[in-house]
Amino acid sequence: MNIVKLSDVASFLSGFAFKSKCFNTNGRGMPLVRIRDVVRGKSDTYFDGDYDDRYVVNDGDYLIGMDGQFNLARWNGGRALLNQRVCKIEDLSPETDRDYLARFLPKALKDIEDATPFVTVKHLSVKQLRDIDFPLPPLAEQKRIAGILDAADALRAKRRESIDQLDRLIQSTFLEMFGDPKEAISGSSVRKGFKICKLGDQITLQRGIDITKSVAIPGSVPVISSGGVSFYHNEHYAKGPGVLLGRKGSVGKVHIVYDDYWPHDTTLFVKTFNDNDPVFVYYFFLNFPISDYEASAANPSLNRNNLHPLRVLWPTKQLQGDFRMIQMTAMKQIDLANIQLSELDTLFASLQSQAFSGAL
Repeated sequence: MNIVKLSDVASFLSGFAFKSKCFNTNGRGMPLVRIRDVVRGKSDTYFDGDYDDRYVVNDGDYLIGMDGQFNLARWNGGRALLNQRVCKIEDLSPETDRDYLARFLPKALKDIEDATPFVTVKHLSVKQLRDIDFPLPPLAEQKRIAGILDAADALRAKRRESIDQLDRLIQSTFLEMFGDPKEAISGSSVRKGFKICKLGDQITLQRGIDITKSVAIPGSVPVISSGGVSFYHNEHYAKGPGVLLGRKGSVGKVHIVYDDYWPHDTTLFVKTFNDNDPVFVYYFFLNFPISDYEASAANPSLNRNNLHPLRVLWPTKQLQGDFRMIQMTAMKQIDLANIQLSELDTLFASLQSQAFSGAL
């Protein structure tokens, strides 16, 4: 297979440093593609000022984020402007297929990203793009390879969509069965199978333990904070299952833990369930508008004393159990779909490796 430099077959256009004083979020002017917009494919920022048509991006253009993670994505957000630190694949030689190049670049960009040292943010240069070694088979072969990888990637996309749909099914089922989690007695009709009560009558929230005042000893119990699992400790732990809320930092972030755990002091955790189903309690807080009950706007945090007195409509254990059965059925399908997605990811990576080494 012929190997060329990417500069031999492609040119790249770096975005323009548009003046931030002309930015707005009110829809005035042209949408502006910034780094954060490359993957998500849309922009909430607009530029209201004069611009050179050279920096106009259209649907179908391939864009590359040049800072942080070096992502490549196909733009489908409509006519927009190319901002600085975003690069567009511009002109291609007649012997190069655009989709083939787009299938090749992500792995090459990831290799550069992994090899790039950084102090704060990693930066990619156009020179680095131009210097990439690019395998260039005949045009017909490029189209064949791109078609195979497109088909394999479409299978992965369908599997991800099925997982998203199942997750949305669980969420919509919860809302259909239980309504708004903060639905209170005032101005609300009482639902059959629900009772009016204080949140603290059903669950007890407890602040986590301050790990800075404890001795960290390797053990079998994960220490859980609002940011996730940090290290292990072998005492002062709670018995699973448990539901945890981020008290500071990632305020309101919700975890459900089925094993024993040791909650960090940034966490509020459900100490007692009073015979309520942990899965129901997890989705209750997952849908709960936590920001309405933060103790301070300047330094957001959760206070259990603000949550315990809330009057809510609370479902019976039977209704909670009915929801859990639906959730468990959907989760089994999600687990199966994730296994299949992992297998498809492995297959796709293998096809990529073969495609650009001349073995496909």
